[in-house]
Amino acid sequence: MNHTAVENNITQYEHEMEYAHEQELTVPVVLGETNSDSANLNMSQVEEVLGSALWLIDHLMMGMTMNITRYNLIQGTMFGYAAWGQIFVADALGHHPNVQIKAAVDKSFPWNMSAYTIYEGGRLAKYAAINFDEWNKTSNFSRPSQEVVLSVSNGETRVRVDRLTGDGASADDEERRRPNFLVIVADDLGFSDCSCFGSEIQTPNVDALAAEATGLRFTSFHVAAACSPTRSMLMTGTDHHIAGLGQLAEFTRSSAAHRGQPGHEGYLNEKVVAMPELLQEGGYHTIMAGKWHLGLKKEHHPQKRGFTKSFALLPGCANHYAWEPPDYDPVAEPEKFFETATRALHVEDDQLVDKLPEDWYSSDGYADKLMSYLSERTEEENSKPFFAYLPFSAPHWPLQAPDENVKKYRGFYNDGPYALREARLKRLIELGLVQSDVTPHPIVNTAADDIHWDRLGEESRVKSSCAMEVYAGMVDRMDWNIGRVIDYLKRTGEYDDTLVLFMSDNGAEGASYEALPLVGDNIVNHIHKYYNNSLDNIGRGDSFVWYGSQWAQAATAPSRLFKMHSTEGGCRVPLIVKLPDSICSPQDLGVVKPQPGGKTTDAFCTVMDLVPTFLSMAGLRHPGPVYKGRKIATLRGHSWVPFLKAALLPGTELTNGFATQIHAPDYAVGFEIAGSGALRQGDWKITFMPAPRGPQELELFNVKLDPGETDDLREAEPEKFKELLALWEDYKQEVGVVGLAGEYKAVVQGKYSGVGAVDEFSDPYAWIKYIGRPERTPERLKPVVPT
Repeated sequence: MNHTAVENNITQYEHEMEYAHEQELTVPVVLGETNSDSANLNMSQVEEVLGSALWLIDHLMMGMTMNITRYNLIQGTMFGYAAWGQIFVADALGHHPNVQIKAAVDKSFPWNMSAYTIYEGGRLAKYAAINFDEWNKTSNFSRPSQEVVLSVSNGETRVRVDRLTGDGASADDEERRRPNFLVIVADDLGFSDCSCFGSEIQTPNVDALAAEATGLRFTSFHVAAACSPTRSMLMTGTDHHIAGLGQLAEFTRSSAAHRGQPGHEGYLNEKVVAMPELLQEGGYHTIMAGKWHLGLKKEHHPQKRGFTKSFALLPGCANHYAWEPPDYDPVAEPEKFFETATRALHVEDDQLVDKLPEDWYSSDGYADKLMSYLSERTEEENSKPFFAYLPFSAPHWPLQAPDENVKKYRGFYNDGPYALREARLKRLIELGLVQSDVTPHPIVNTAADDIHWDRLGEESRVKSSCAMEVYAGMVDRMDWNIGRVIDYLKRTGEYDDTLVLFMSDNGAEGASYEALPLVGDNIVNHIHKYYNNSLDNIGRGDSFVWYGSQWAQAATAPSRLFKMHSTEGGCRVPLIVKLPDSICSPQDLGVVKPQPGGKTTDAFCTVMDLVPTFLSMAGLRHPGPVYKGRKIATLRGHSWVPFLKAALLPGTELTNGFATQIHAPDYAVGFEIAGSGALRQGDWKITFMPAPRGPQELELFNVKLDPGETDDLREAEPEKFKELLALWEDYKQEVGVVGLAGEYKAVVQGKYSGVGAVDEFSDPYAWIKYIGRPERTPERLKPVVPT
């Protein structure tokens, strides 16, 4: 029996361990056959001596719970480790199957039993064991329950021992019970851009996930306000300022204040371990197809961070049709802004992809590639659970989509973004995703930003609504591809065993790049020179458009602003989780079969919670603070497993109240991107919005009552403001925030005056266009440019 299929609540274990450390508890432990092997160990010593094996720690914790003053560890002799792969017991014993730790027990206890514990409802409920004389890979013997007497120094403790497997169960069956994971990430998708979140855009396949019996819609899921920072948190379970993406690499390299600072390397650094690395080592088959954006150099590619197979877009965005203007000098042009937005630069495993198919479209291509990796698995790979990562680059600009998808939405947006925002809000309220008395934050415009819709000329309004139609077509096409992948899993019989997660990496993209100071004119001139943005051509491969801040704020309503702002509009995104059917099994997670229809929760949670949740479900542990001899960051997120147990119980109310929340009321989490910062604890949040879109000072909001961040309570709640301000300062120090806007020299993104770049960090704009093109690479860059 694989212990990891039983004891999934690793978070509970970690909390108990923290308590044991704080209380400086010690436990007398008998190792071996005589009392001469006894040792009085505290928790740190137990972890050091015994390797933190979960089953050992569980026993010690149970001893404390039951006031056992002397504890005997029981280890059987017939462990078929080879059939299971490496598990925690094997880790603790150095992978020696015949090692035996005896204990003083009554004669009825079989010497070849191994003990486990089970948590139910967050409480230690059962002490359980398996008789390995009756355990073989093809065993059909029964495994009856029995009672065992543990001899302790102050008397006897009688506990019930339950056999944890049914007749004929095998080690392979236990391995298959670990869930598969399919993580789908949309790029720049707004909060209400899926129909199950209030959109007019048709997303039947995403909606179907939310409607499953084990489906959950999360309305308070939070990420970083930009793509690569969020992806670094998704991969590591810690803050992006620690993981190497303190800012977008493109931003960092334009800012002298951030360039060279710890945690701002521009790639997933060595201070973290990536979840695919741990899953791969824990017996998972790990694959990905889509946007990476976590490092351009070969040593930072997905294959180096735990993916067995990978097809990755390296930069932050690209032409979705892989089209490049044919008639420009790539040495002199394109304008720096476009260097990572033009070329569809991909690697497959460790090889540069020389040429994409003629009919390439990004969403189609990534779904095709992921399904090919699944269908081409070897017999050995097929025997493993899988972790599949599908990060689309849609609907990130440039807005491009097949005509068949765009035409569905012709005329939908003729009334403009303000009308769309009102319609979206109405549907959100009807769906129960937003409170009926919500005060939405008004759309924010600046003098240099989009002109109000009502003041636009007719031609500009037509082109703007056309861009929004293309955006809708991109979302529509992405959903169609999600359906293709889901259908594949259903055909292969793997869907029921797969946790499917769908999320966006940040709020909707509202930047109007033509309005950027110093670079706006150059951007507009470049587009006019090389692209065809005529009305009939918008959305095709040789067009280049975005939709601006007003459409973005229609998608983030009722929240404030959009991507690149640490407001709710930048950080709160849609999340849907379809849990595997195995979560309904009492043997796995201890809950009853849920009722059909899916549920919605307003539990506050963050992308950092995904790593501990997945590791817990996979029966694996995060190794922090040391991994393969190097110091690494520990997890800042928490497992959702206890919450999920409660969530699927019939009748459980998942809104209003901490009884069904994921994080405790005192849990604090910070946000910062491009000088815009925030910190949230419980329902309270302080937010710093730089000018011109904000007041250039910290504000205080109760985001439970005021999700639009419209009512600043700084003056009304001075003590709460002071409390959160202190937590904000702690957060800055802990993770390495450089500062808020105004505390460092302003950045003009896309402008960098450095010359003679010697590595990726110094100036990627100097060499990204040369990757795989040595004949065009200047001599000074040849030592660093990948070929």
